[in-house]
Amino acid sequence: MTTSAQASSRTSCLGLPNFCGVDSIGRSGGLLLRWDDSVILTPLSFDPHYIFCKIAMSRPPCTNHVMYVLFIYGEARFEYRQSLWNRLTTLISAVTPLLLIGDFNQIELFSDKFGGTSFIRGQRDFTAWKFSNGLVDLSFFGPRFTWMNSRLHSATILERLDRAYANQDWCQLFPNASITHLPILVSDHAPIILSLFPETSSRRRPYRIDNWCLACPEVQQIVKEAWNTPFFGSSMYVVSRKLSSARHSVLQWVRNHRISCGINWSDNEADLDTIVDQIIDDQSAMKFVQLRSSRLQLLHTQRQYWIQRSKFTSEILDGFPTKFLYNRVKQQIVNYFKALLCRTTPQESNVLLDHIHPLLDGLHLPRLSPLECSILQVPFTEHDVLRALKGMDGSKSSGPDGITPKFFQVFWPQIGYMVTSAILRFLNSGVMLKEWNNTLIVLIPKVDKPELVSQYRPISLCNVLYRLASKCLANRLKLVISSLVSDSQQAFVPERLMSDGCLVAQEIMHYINKTKRGTNCYAALKLDMHKAFDRVSWQFLMSVLDHFGFPIPWRNLI
Repeated sequence: MTTSAQASSRTSCLGLPNFCGVDSIGRSGGLLLRWDDSVILTPLSFDPHYIFCKIAMSRPPCTNHVMYVLFIYGEARFEYRQSLWNRLTTLISAVTPLLLIGDFNQIELFSDKFGGTSFIRGQRDFTAWKFSNGLVDLSFFGPRFTWMNSRLHSATILERLDRAYANQDWCQLFPNASITHLPILVSDHAPIILSLFPETSSRRRPYRIDNWCLACPEVQQIVKEAWNTPFFGSSMYVVSRKLSSARHSVLQWVRNHRISCGINWSDNEADLDTIVDQIIDDQSAMKFVQLRSSRLQLLHTQRQYWIQRSKFTSEILDGFPTKFLYNRVKQQIVNYFKALLCRTTPQESNVLLDHIHPLLDGLHLPRLSPLECSILQVPFTEHDVLRALKGMDGSKSSGPDGITPKFFQVFWPQIGYMVTSAILRFLNSGVMLKEWNNTLIVLIPKVDKPELVSQYRPISLCNVLYRLASKCLANRLKLVISSLVSDSQQAFVPERLMSDGCLVAQEIMHYINKTKRGTNCYAALKLDMHKAFDRVSWQFLMSVLDHFGFPIPWRNLI
């Protein structure tokens, strides 16, 4: 047995003077936690599988930040894990903001595993425990796996056992926090490093597949070969890896065949004019027809290339001649949206919800009937996914994975079965591969010549796989949404006009101005809703869905 004092003596060279821990049991287990004087750490509870503490930070930029942290060493024996999850729920249910970090001894997704059996024991229990406590997995950088069994050849197993989870309040305090995985070297586990305020570096937007090349026979063969590359894991993980392989292969081909100049109508017309003048027999006429067909095909290809890049025409303004000025504007934009999206503190959110519930109760909102709830919960099918894909514009911008809707539409006969299986896995289970939910934030001007940051509207460019799933949900929601929409709602409803609301408002104002006698008084209240599209509170949204009677599985999918 190794005591925490002995372990502390062996790690004294780290320069962290304070420590606490749990003694090992035989040659296994044991926990040691060390910290320096930059934090005020108060241990609250000890267990062979965790150290629970309260941390108050006193140095910028974390001054006056207080959080609860659970350092965990998960149960290695499967039959005892559920008991550990239950004990942790009792421990953390009443504290916030909360962070859990350490070796959970439990993987959640097939993408977190290589080798060994294809069955993940305890996966459903762990996922249910995570959702019930409102925990999210923090993003990581570096190698995917943090543990290996140190065996060679086909017996090698690698897994991502070491990770960090946090609740919503913690994520609001540290929105940019991330985990860094170091290589697996001395130990069979890799060290992981939590960065609350990581240094951000500008990254170029990832390459997106060009629609103009999808009809080329060479590209079709490249995609076919990439799609036949074997990968192992869940259906969502396999689809993501195959799409990534296809994108990289197509990129190599495009680099050698990319159109580097625009359409030159004058050259094309001059060549055709020359051939027309030389038509004297059937052979020369056939030459003209063949040249014209080849040029039209080339022009069509070039048109596809530029359409994808020129969806919006904008005027390029001067005034940013230096990197210094660019960085100043960039920082102003970041500060504006950070203040807008993170303005509400956890305490303010709780106070807000205390007022929202009585307000929603007093509105007497309509509720879905049991029949409508059963319609929402009918299992999704291949037809739902195909309908969602056909409803997409192939030239729409891609997300971080660089795959456009056109790619799926062109190669659906080859990739449709596997993509459909992955989409249905999420829709019918509620478990989504994390990288599917990655987005690119783009600012769209609200006016012709914006001068203020507030005149830009942020939009998210999502991956097509994510959009397919969300469109399936939207199509299903259309079947029951009519019973929840008020008769007075005019905007954003098919077959209703926003101008009707203007006419109603004009009639109301006319009636108020005309009514000058009597004991009844009338007034009109104008509400400014311009920020409704800039941010939405998830807590408020879930409360509204609850009052509308949406079933819990459906709310979890949203």
